[in-house]
Amino acid sequence: MSGPDGEVLFFRAQQACDPPPPPEGCRVTVWQPAGVAWTPPGTAGSKWIVWRLFQLTGVFASRDYAVVQIWRGPTLAHRSSIFPRYFRFPFMQAADLQVGDTWTRESERGRGLAVTGLLTALAWARGRRVWYLTTAANEPSVRVARRAGFVPAGTGVRRPAFGVGLLGAYHLVHPAAPEAR
Repeated sequence: MSGPDGEVLFFRAQQACDPPPPPEGCRVTVWQPAGVAWTPPGTAGSKWIVWRLFQLTGVFASRDYAVVQIWRGPTLAHRSSIFPRYFRFPFMQAADLQVGDTWTRESERGRGLAVTGLLTALAWARGRRVWYLTTAANEPSVRVARRAGFVPAGTGVRRPAFGVGLLGAYHLVHPAAPEAR
């Protein structure tokens, strides 16, 4: 999202909403790890194992780790991960959720899948405060947040911990004025 000390835009939403209808020709699922299912269908990589371990060991503030997936036929077209509070997001309250690690297949970009994913996450959150972070340079991501009804909550930075970027945390440094929220 941003290198160390780069500016990060913080957005948030709290209103409950109904999940949006899936885009034409797509189906939307919300996956949560259970039993031996440690990685969401259609994904690979060690980060999914790490996040499952965070859930199992209590690093996450709750067990509400999930992944919104949008499928076009058998192909994963978009995903948005839902994370409970943990050390990377010290500005969050215990019940808050953060939507991040979003990805849209290049051939599917510009079709509203990211907005659908974010709104589905918001509906799944059942009225809790949901955060979304991006950089000002990532204009498509900023548009997604605004189209989904998220409001600016301020700006901040990502700082490494112990000199390690992977362990870095996002800090809300300049909260938005109350009238901007």
